[in-house]
Amino acid sequence: MTVQWRSKTPQAVRAWIAAPPPWLQIKAPRNPQHTFDLDSGEAHAILLAQELGVLSLLIDERKGFEVAESVGLEPIGLLGILELCASMLIRFVDNSSRSGVPSLCFRITGGTPLPHEMHSWQQTG
Repeated sequence: MTVQWRSKTPQAVRAWIAAPPPWLQIKAPRNPQHTFDLDSGEAHAILLAQELGVLSLLIDERKGFEVAESVGLEPIGLLGILELCASMLIRFVDNSSRSGVPSLCFRITGGTPLPHEMHSWQQTG
């Protein structure tokens, strides 16, 4: 599969994808034709998720998020992933703080509410 680059794609990303790790699989949908009003990257991600029977899809672009929902997928944005990770990290820190684990910090900007676990950790940590 040929990777199409945007002009703003950083050189480090281009180098990384030129020699991808063994766990990474690059796939394209069998039928790339679509009627979505999206960039081809978002549209192909949705088509491939449908083709593979994947329920959740990591997608940040608002229109892509809405289209994914409209076709029955459960989209999650990067912020959602970070919130999940923060929640797990906070539980780890809360359970390990007595054993000398260094204090850790996670911050979300832009008025997004912090996960409940973060509020309690901030108050006690």
